[in-house]
Parts: sequence; C-alpha cells; structure tokens
Amino acid sequence: MKLKLFFLVIFIFFVRVLIFSQDSTKIAQPGTNILYTVGYNRVPEGFNFPLIGFINVAQGNYTGLQIGFSNRNFFNFNGLEIAFANFVGHEFKGAQIAFFNATGKNSNGLTVGIFNAVGNACNGCQIGFANAIGNKFNGLNLGVFNAMENSFHGTQVGLLNVIGNQMHGVQLGFSNVLGNHADGLQLGFVNVIGDKVHGIQMGFVNLVGNQMEGVQIGFLNKIHQLSGFQLGFVNLIDTVSSGVPVGFFSLVKKNGYQAIEFGVSDIYPFNLSFKSGTKQFYTSLNVSYGLDAKNPYAVGLGMGLIVHICNQLGFNPEAGFQSTLFHSRNQIYNLQLNALCALSDKFSVVVGPLLSLNHSNNKVDFLQPLFTLYQNKVDESNILMVGLKAALRYQF
Repeated sequence: MKLKLFFLVIFIFFVRVLIFSQDSTKIAQPGTNILYTVGYNRVPEGFNFPLIGFINVAQGNYTGLQIGFSNRNFFNFNGLEIAFANFVGHEFKGAQIAFFNATGKNSNGLTVGIFNAVGNACNGCQIGFANAIGNKFNGLNLGVFNAMENSFHGTQVGLLNVIGNQMHGVQLGFSNVLGNHADGLQLGFVNVIGDKVHGIQMGFVNLVGNQMEGVQIGFLNKIHQLSGFQLGFVNLIDTVSSGVPVGFFSLVKKNGYQAIEFGVSDIYPFNLSFKSGTKQFYTSLNVSYGLDAKNPYAVGLGMGLIVHICNQLGFNPEAGFQSTLFHSRNQIYNLQLNALCALSDKFSVVVGPLLSLNHSNNKVDFLQPLFTLYQNKVDESNILMVGLKAALRYQF
C-alpha cells in the first residue's frame, strides 16, 4: 500500500511539472520554449522559479534557486547555486557551492568549491582548493592555491598565493608572490614582492625588488632600498635611504659599512674583527688569541655604532660577547667606549676604555689579563675589570 502511494505521488509530481511547464510559457520571452523536467531544465529570461534537476540551463538573466549536477547561466545570476559544477556567463550575486565554480565576469557574494574561477572581479568570500581571478579581488580569499592577475584588497590565506599587481591587506601563506607592491601584512615562509612594500613582511626568506618602507623580519632578507627596520640573520641590501638593518650579517652595497679591525686589549693581545652593516648599527664577528695557556683562543659577536663629531673624529661605542674554545669555556662580556680618529678615507684608529665581566664556569679558572686599570671580584663566578683597547681599522 505504501509503495503504491509513493509511486502515485511521483506520478502526480511529474504531471504537475508538465502542466506547470506548459503554463509557464506565458512568462517567457516570445518564441522561447520552456523545458522543465527532473533530468534537464532549460528556461528563458524571466523564468525565476527554482530550478531543481540534473542539468539546469538559464538562457537569460536568472534570480532564484538552482540545485543540480550542473547549473549553467548564460547571463547574470542572483541567488543560490548548488551543484557539482556551476557556470555563470556574466555576473554572479549570491552564494555558489559546487566542486567547480566558474563566473565569466564578476562574482559578488560567497563562493565555495574545490576549483573556483572568476573572469574579472570578485567581491566577497571565495573558499576552495584552487582559486583563480582574472582581474581583482575584494574580501576574503581562502584556498590552498590562490592566483589573481591584478590587485587584491582584503585577506588572502593559502599555501601558495600569487598576485600579479598589488595587494592592500593581509596575505598569509607558505609562499607569497606579488608582482608589484604591497600595503599591509605579508606573512609566509617565502615572500617575494616585485616592487615595494609599505607595511610588515615576515618570513624565513623575504625578497623585495625595490623599496621596503616598514618592518621586515626573516632569516634571509634581500631588498634593493631600505626605508625602515630590518631584522634577520642575513640582510642583503643595495641602499639604505633611512632606517636600520639589524642582523648577524648585514651587507649594504651603497652607503653601508664594512671593515676589518686588528686590535689589542688587556685580555687578548691579538684580536681580529669583521664588521658589517651601517654606521648607525653594525655587527661584528671577532676572533682572539691570548697568552693564557689553558684558554688561548676565543670567538665572539659584537655590535656597535659610529657617531661623527667632525670629519675626522667620532664616538664609537661597542658591546660584545666572547667565549673560549677549550677547557672551561669561560665567557667575557664587554662594553667599549672608543674614540675614533680617521687617518684617511679607508684607515682609522680606535682607542678607549674597556669594561669587561670575566665569567668562569667552574669558579676557579678565570682568564688572566695582561693588565688592568681596575679589578673587583663580584662573586665566585664573576670578576669585573676595567682595561684598554686600541685597534687599527680598514673600511672597504
């Protein structure tokens, strides 16, 4: 009985669909037929009733609901589309959910799918495995692979993000590639920008083709012109117009500061140092040799700056850290208040007091200085010393 009732309901449904299809020709364009069945629906412009079928085709502008395996709209669509594949020939407004979504011109609203493609502009939210936009995007772009030809305004999140022109907003991904310039935040493992940046760029590797105005933080940073703050393990810069690069190694080709220094101090009579960065801030790698039989070798890091008083004279404070290589592995923490005197364009001498904290790990074996101006044992592990340093420096 229930089975017979079910088939009766299905039969009545098909009869009503056929009757509705014949009557609905009254609202269609003259000379255009309506085909409305469960399997295949084809309607002209002006037919804005829900299309529910395996294949739905709207030959004109359509407003309403479409549910099927494939939804195709030749012109504009306003409403909700749910299918395996959605195609809109011109402009889309509303919500689009499918495995594959394609819009010929503009998309406005929500698009959710595995593959999403928009021919011109997209405004709203686009979520998918792969998203492609022919012109520009405004809103939220979320996917594994995101690509757009022109400009982006909003938030973009993906594994690989590619923008042909410019970005205004936030870009988050493993790899971010931008053809022109960025205004906002770019965060990823690898960030590449063809022209310039206004904002913040953070990643393991950051590459900027022209100018950086803002903050750049990464392991490897490479830019043409710096106007801001740069923090990294390795910084490669062509020109610093304004700002400071801070890193373990900062190489500035133009108006930078690179120098080799040979010096003597109260603790180590032989010191070799390589300095790189700018005069506003540079870092140094130091190697030292002393007369202590147990700890003759030491390596360390330092940082400093140069404040010019006149053309030949300057104030050159430096702070550093050194550790012995063998035996007890003692550490030296020092502050140098140097006076710098330029002998020529390349050579200069530095002389000044040296404040050092001599730290012993075993509380027994302290580094023995050649001389001291002042010495005081702070505790069992630390001795405070005041000495002198003099060095000859070559800038190249």
